[in-house]
Amino acid sequence: MWSRVATKLAGDVVLAIPFATTASIVWCEHAENEANINKSLDQKKNTLQLAGDNDNHHHPAPITIRRVDTKGEILKIKKMEKEMLERWDKDEDGWRKLPARAWPAYQPDSEQLNIIRDEILKCGCKPDSDNAVCNELFFDTATSLVFNNIDPEAGLQQYKELAEKGHVDSMVACGIILLEGCCDITPNEEEGVQYLIKAVARDSVQGTYELGALFYTGLDELLEEDPLAAFEFFEKAAGHDHPAAIFMMAECLYD
Repeated sequence: MWSRVATKLAGDVVLAIPFATTASIVWCEHAENEANINKSLDQKKNTLQLAGDNDNHHHPAPITIRRVDTKGEILKIKKMEKEMLERWDKDEDGWRKLPARAWPAYQPDSEQLNIIRDEILKCGCKPDSDNAVCNELFFDTATSLVFNNIDPEAGLQQYKELAEKGHVDSMVACGIILLEGCCDITPNEEEGVQYLIKAVARDSVQGTYELGALFYTGLDELLEEDPLAAFEFFEKAAGHDHPAAIFMMAECLYD
C-alpha cells in the first residue's frame, strides 16, 4: 500500500490531505478567518497586476487567481475511496495479477450443443465408453452445460464421470469448478485441489498451471502461498508453451 501527503499553500492557509489505506480520509484546515484570507489574496492579485503593467504597460495581461474548493475535492476522493480500497485488497491477494483464463478453448453454445448431441447419437457413444472420440464429445457437452450456465450440475456430473475414466481435462474442469464454485455450484476446495493433483500426476499442462496459480495466491486454511512452488509449476507449464504460465513466470521473476 502507499501513502502520500499533498500540501497546498495559499497565503495564511495550510491544507494537508493525507491519503492512506485506512477506511477514512482525514483532512484539516488552519486559517485565521475568511476576511484575512480574502484580504491576502487581494493584495497578491494587486501586486501581480502592477508587475504585469510595469513589464508590458501597452498590453497588460489579465491575471486571475482561482481559489480551490478543497472540501469539494476531498469529497470527490472519498467517493472513490471504496473502489480504491477494494482494488488494494485484490492487489494484496494477487487476484489482479493472474491473467484471465481462456480454458477450455472450445465452449459450445446452445446451438452447437445440439450438433454435438446429434454427433453422439451418430457415433453410438455410451456413457461408459472408453472411445476417445466419444469422451471428447461428452467433454464438450459438459463444457457447454457448465460454462454457458445451461445445466451446471449436470455438466459437473458429466465431468466427474469422465474423470473417473481417466479423462485428464475433465479432472482439471472438476478442479476449477469446485475451487471457484462457478455457475451457482457449491464450492468444495479440498476436493477441487485433489482433482488438480490427479491431473498434474497425468501431465496435464492446464492442471499444472492451475496448481501453480493456487500456490501463487494461496488458499484460505488449505494451501499457503508458496512463490517458489508456484514458479516451478508455471515454469513446467510454460515449457509446453502455455501463454498464461509464461506470463506468470515473468511476473514471478519481476517480483
